[in-house]
Amino acid sequence: MQNSSQYRYWAFISYSNQDKKWASWLHRTIETYGIPAQLVRHTTPVGEPAPKRFHPLFHDRAELPAASDLGVEIEDALRASRYLIVVCSRHAAQSRWVNKEIETFHSFGRHQRVLAMIVDGEPNSGGEQECFPPALLAHEPIAADARPEGDGKSGAKVKLLAGMLGVSFDALRQRDAQRRIRRLEFTLAAALLLIFGIGALAWHANQQRIKAIKARQQAERMLEFLVYGMRDDLASVGRLDLVEKVKRRVDEYYKQLGTEASQPVTLHNRASAVNNEGDLLKSQGDLSGALKAYRESLVIAQHLAQSDPTNAEWQRNLSVSHNKVGDVLQAQGDLAGALKAYQESLVIAQRLAQADPTNAVWQRDLAVSHNRVGDILLAQGDLAGALKAYQESLVIAQRLTQSDPTNAGWQRDLAFSHGKIGDILRAQGDLAGALKAHQESLVIRQRLAQAAPTNAGWQRDLASAHCFVGVVLQEQGDLAGALGAYRKYQAGMERLAGSDPTNTGWQRDLSVSHEKVGDALIAQGDLAGALKAYQESLVNRQRLAQSDLTNAGWQRDLWVSYWRIADICEKTGSGEAIAWLRKAYEQLSDMKQRGLFISAADEKFLLHLRRKVEGATDANH
Repeated sequence: MQNSSQYRYWAFISYSNQDKKWASWLHRTIETYGIPAQLVRHTTPVGEPAPKRFHPLFHDRAELPAASDLGVEIEDALRASRYLIVVCSRHAAQSRWVNKEIETFHSFGRHQRVLAMIVDGEPNSGGEQECFPPALLAHEPIAADARPEGDGKSGAKVKLLAGMLGVSFDALRQRDAQRRIRRLEFTLAAALLLIFGIGALAWHANQQRIKAIKARQQAERMLEFLVYGMRDDLASVGRLDLVEKVKRRVDEYYKQLGTEASQPVTLHNRASAVNNEGDLLKSQGDLSGALKAYRESLVIAQHLAQSDPTNAEWQRNLSVSHNKVGDVLQAQGDLAGALKAYQESLVIAQRLAQADPTNAVWQRDLAVSHNRVGDILLAQGDLAGALKAYQESLVIAQRLTQSDPTNAGWQRDLAFSHGKIGDILRAQGDLAGALKAHQESLVIRQRLAQAAPTNAGWQRDLASAHCFVGVVLQEQGDLAGALGAYRKYQAGMERLAGSDPTNTGWQRDLSVSHEKVGDALIAQGDLAGALKAYQESLVNRQRLAQSDLTNAGWQRDLWVSYWRIADICEKTGSGEAIAWLRKAYEQLSDMKQRGLFISAADEKFLLHLRRKVEGATDANH
């Protein structure tokens, strides 16, 4: 091991000539990356304090002569480098020079300082798809995956930097996200100041029409940035709360200048800003507020679509607006209203998809619309109609994934289609078919979750798939298998809910996972274990129900928890059974009195609960 003063480079980038663009990108992005201030002077694995930037790196390797040994210059550069970063691909796996550079670096006793970045192929697969050179296969280097289905380019960069710094990937990613948030907040403040200034200029110049129009156009372009690009950036770092700040400034702008029906771009920006507000309110559990915002946006979308029926973008926006309204109505229990909204969206999606069968985005929109309609038909008990809708969606998903097997989003859609068909088959009594469909969905979701461990959406998908498999196994009588599947569901949701306690969807899923575990335990005769699981589910459901009294789904979950605990108490002979039955009855009665949706089955159960409560009261008297 040499002294740090002898190192000239922080890293040597080894690559095949066919991957030169990747090497150049990696060189540039690492050398220009500013180490977070909190980590500067942090002791790195090489024993030196972290610099402000990892500069310089060596990657300017020219075509080597056909000799058996590396050139003196290359060997000296390897010796003078603290780390070796290998750009791994099918080309690199076949390159004798990349392999020789790895072997030479290993000979210096630095095999623990070898980092790998996968750009194509598959690691440890053998054959033509192998991306690791032979010298790497003998060790297990820190490997970043720059492929879209892996860490992505940005994630791969952060993972390599974390390895060089000697900190965890999550720690560096969080610091990097915090820095991005600060930059976005600064950009947001500057953009809002600029838009307000331009808006004021437009107002003062209103009498001078030419200047006013020009200023207005500049303001609208800035608004497009705020309601589209900035919104996506904020969402990527989990800061949708800043959308509210954007919304307030946009409202001030339109209040000052007005919304002219003759200006389509103005109306389009206004609709998008209101949609963003609806997304924020929905994520916070405010369904009434979200519905109001979505309906306001829908009115504008309808006006634009009617003003120019040939504008495909406005037609698609109208379809999306109908879906957003339908999503909230479904969450509120208004199935008839949700079905109407989804069917209106479906008509538009079908028209667009037929107009251009090669447009993958419109084809996917059509598949999603079929799924939404199927969801409502299933909830209404129309199994045949729901199955038809899901099958139409499956055909589109299969066609898209066959056209591009590397598209992770389409793979996810295909998994959802299999799962939905499994739900219908289970409801129709075809448990074998249902299990097969859910297992096909599970295989796809496992592959996606393993490829992107930091993708919370795919991790939730995987957890849910275990639940669906568990339900079918329980109905087939395989209680041990069902409990194992439910435990995996519970573990996945505990990780997600713990990472973001404000995500009401994950909190609700966590409550369901506890309930499912309780169902399996009670079927096995473990009443004590089932009671504990139901009580854990109740804690989440009480918190959610109190946070939004208008959410019919959460309110229903609460009375179901009361009833399940009452059932356990009755089975064990506990005197608390009547108290829990009364809670269930009062909760369901309150829902009916407040006009929240309850199904026909719930109506019948309400009568059943009233008889039990009244019977117990008479017995006590």
